[in-house]
Amino acid sequence: MSIEFITKNHETTIKQAFKFANNEIRIISPFIEKYAVKIWLDKIKTTPKIKNILITKFCDKDFLSCSNDLNALRKLINANVEIYLIKNLHTKLYLFDNNISITGSANFTMGGLINNVEYSVKFENEQEYNKRCSQYFEYLLNECNNGESKYKLTLEQINKKESELESIKNDYNNSNEFKSYGKEIKNKKENLIGVLKFEYTSDNRADSNKEYFPNIYKSSYFTCAPYNEARPMRPKMLSKDKLLFITVMSKDKNGNNAPMIVGRARTYGFNEKNIATAEMHKEHEWTKVFGFYVNLYNIEIIGEPIKNCISLLDVKQKMPVPNWRQGSYRQLENVTMEYINNLLDKRKLKTYNKIY
Repeated sequence: MSIEFITKNHETTIKQAFKFANNEIRIISPFIEKYAVKIWLDKIKTTPKIKNILITKFCDKDFLSCSNDLNALRKLINANVEIYLIKNLHTKLYLFDNNISITGSANFTMGGLINNVEYSVKFENEQEYNKRCSQYFEYLLNECNNGESKYKLTLEQINKKESELESIKNDYNNSNEFKSYGKEIKNKKENLIGVLKFEYTSDNRADSNKEYFPNIYKSSYFTCAPYNEARPMRPKMLSKDKLLFITVMSKDKNGNNAPMIVGRARTYGFNEKNIATAEMHKEHEWTKVFGFYVNLYNIEIIGEPIKNCISLLDVKQKMPVPNWRQGSYRQLENVTMEYINNLLDKRKLKTYNKIY
């Protein structure tokens, strides 16, 4: 395991990382130039079966100012690199297999690798950090593939853009109508907040000797939220992409009644069709007191019996925890969220994303 701070020799560091990658190369860089792309293409020639994904920007102004290079993007697509587009992208992140993560200020350009004053950090075999970086990349990739519009770049788009730029390049200095294409991702601060999401009840506790498995309904993972027929309000705290700490009413390793944190997940958020049905209640008896449900993704569960998971009572001894007796979810302060995340990072977690 090693952490290296890079102020010079970005090119050397990047080339070495490319050299040792065997399975997958994933890069996020707003700007791309042919000099850097050659490094990638040379790697693909020697390792043709390696998986390659790039997330970048696609903006007229960048192409006209030569900050970004359409021909370099074309060469990558021809080499079977998948390219996805995000508006207002500023992240620079390089991932090689699951072993190396490099993040900092350097774009995948000659300027970023050689000419500019840049600062980056390289993490090698740092499992927890590399895992977080990979999750961030997959989150952006999932956003690009979510919904009806797919933000994957094609050769047809590149050819069309070249024709468009040819017609406006003479007005570059006077134009205020530059186009930008890509997924627009809005940073919502509330989605950075952690939420305790309770399952089961004090009257119907989960078997502490059994391992917890995510709930499945209609081929999707889910969790439930309260429903009051007199006031049918949607569970606003369980909004899209919110981080949930799945907490099961059960018993700890000493046999004491306790809420046990068994893992974490992200939610796709509530929609009007997410009403729990009699069929769901039949399949999952504990959901009978709940009326809403939300679907989950990026689910990570501790692979042990519930009694060996993380007791919320123990967390409360060291961190501020809200009273949970009056509801099925409670918002956490940032310091508590980070504390629980660190505890989970130290455990052996099972990942659930797709149902086959």
